[in-house]
Amino acid sequence: MKKAIFIEIVWLAGLFVLAFFVYEWIFTNKALDINAHDTYNADGSIYSPGLQIVFALFITAGFIAYLVRAIVFKFKTVRITILLIVFNGLLLIYLERLYQTELNFFVSVFAEKINNDAPVKGLFYGGDTSVFYAIRYLSWVKAFLTLTLAFASFMIGRNWRKAELE
Repeated sequence: MKKAIFIEIVWLAGLFVLAFFVYEWIFTNKALDINAHDTYNADGSIYSPGLQIVFALFITAGFIAYLVRAIVFKFKTVRITILLIVFNGLLLIYLERLYQTELNFFVSVFAEKINNDAPVKGLFYGGDTSVFYAIRYLSWVKAFLTLTLAFASFMIGRNWRKAELE
C-alpha cells in the first residue's frame, strides 16, 4: 500500500511540474510564437494571475491524466478513481468561477453601452451577444464533467467491496 501511495504522489508531483513548465513556456515569453503575456501581466509579479494559471493547468492536466488512467484500469483501482473525482470536482468549481467572472465582466460592459443605438456593422454582426461565443459551450463541458463524476462515483461504489478484500 505504501508503494501505491508513493506512486500517486509521484504522479501528482509530475503533473504539477508539467503545469509549471507549461506556464513558464507559454506565459513568460519563452515561447517563440505565443504571446499570451501581452494581454495581462503574467510574469509572477504581485498583479499577475500566475498562481491561478498554474493551478488551473494542474487541475486540467490532473483531470485528463487520471481520466486516462481510470479508463486504462477500467475504474477498478479505487485510489485512481478517487483522485479522478477530486480533480473532476475541482475542475467543475474552477469552471463555474470562470463562468461567473466572465458573465460579471460582460454584464458590466453591456451596462456601459446600453444607450448606444448605432447600427451594428462589421465581422460580428448580431450585436453584443457575439462576445458570449467563447463561453457558449461551457455548459456542455460542465455536463460532461458532471456525467464523468457520476459514473466514477458509481464505479467506486461498485468496486469498493472488491478493493477492501485485496
